[in-house]
Amino acid sequence: MESPIGITVSKNFPSFAPTGPWIVAADAIPDPQALTMELKVNGEQRQHSSNADMIFSVTCIIAYWYKSAWSPAT
Repeated sequence: MESPIGITVSKNFPSFAPTGPWIVAADAIPDPQALTMELKVNGEQRQHSSNADMIFSVTCIIAYWYKSAWSPAT
């Protein structure tokens, strides 16, 4: 059952993101929708995809988080 604040907010916190081991500046990535992602566990590839396959764009996700989690309450 979904929590009152929504499944996205309840499962993702501003201080946690399973990314890495590298984080780069935004100007180093000309098109954030053209990035590939993969998950490896003990060297074995478990997932491989692209940001182009995501339901929401990177821009949309950042805007959502900015409004819902990172901006001060008014």
